[in-house]
Amino acid sequence: MGITPKNTVSKSGSTTARNAEFAQDMTALDDTAMIADILTTQKTLIKTYGTALCEGSNEKFRHICNTHLTEIAEDQFDSFRYMHERNLYPTDPAPAPKLSEAKQRYKATETKMKK
Repeated sequence: MGITPKNTVSKSGSTTARNAEFAQDMTALDDTAMIADILTTQKTLIKTYGTALCEGSNEKFRHICNTHLTEIAEDQFDSFRYMHERNLYPTDPAPAPKLSEAKQRYKATETKMKK
């Protein structure tokens, strides 16, 4: 028992066109799935540009990677905010002691790296 295309008539009236329209309808993403897919893609791009930046030796190439990395990171944060504002990406607030501990830990790491 399979799913059959809707009884709609496409502009061309052909079976192929009706099947194509049916396939598009069946694979359509709702807003939540679409923004989640965008966010996942942006995270993947950030990793890819970060790797390319670290591995590249040509100054012009590194500049391009860095520019794209910065742009996609800003876009990713916009996507996150969009989802968070609509409760599509809920987060728990961090307790103040955990924030303080993290700040101290990263400050210590930064200090060590500068030596």
